[in-house]
Amino acid sequence: MKKIARIISTVFIPPIMVFVTFTFLSFYLETNGMKIFYGVLSSFILGVLLPIIYFIKLRKQNRIKDNDATIKEERTNPYLYGIFLCLIGLFFFAMIEMNKLSFLLWFCYIINSLFMLLINKFWKISAHSIGISIPFAVLIFLFKWWGLLFLPFVFLVAWSRLKLKVHTPLQVIAGVLFGFILTIIQISIFI
Repeated sequence: MKKIARIISTVFIPPIMVFVTFTFLSFYLETNGMKIFYGVLSSFILGVLLPIIYFIKLRKQNRIKDNDATIKEERTNPYLYGIFLCLIGLFFFAMIEMNKLSFLLWFCYIINSLFMLLINKFWKISAHSIGISIPFAVLIFLFKWWGLLFLPFVFLVAWSRLKLKVHTPLQVIAGVLFGFILTIIQISIFI
């Protein structure tokens, strides 16, 4: 079961969820082919490629001890770098006039990451749980009750983090609630 938990945890790392969410929104909300292309490409570069390269660099420098970044203090630099990349995404989406929800999603990632950075000073919260709950909130916003079809993925990620003993139940539950509620509030206010 631990191998299955590791696979789930790896497949649903927060950067992958950034890419999946922006790719979905690009195809779902955009009609211009170039905007779809830019949405997918920029979310891959800014949301997956660069964060993973940076994480690997920190691991090779031994500034992060394990792939789960179990020591909360080691998470600060990746969070700061992620915020910087989200700012680039936000400005890029503004320049090319992407749909409002995709633009706002970069803003949500910035605000959620800032709060996560603040929480991380005092307590380790599950970034995986936050990462999976953001697209869940977007789907609930777009499709109402149909968005609940994504809920099993939220439970799978939560289970995997607990099974791997990377987080306590409270850290996982807090991550899910934090990511979902903060994202829904931001989308509701600005859309």
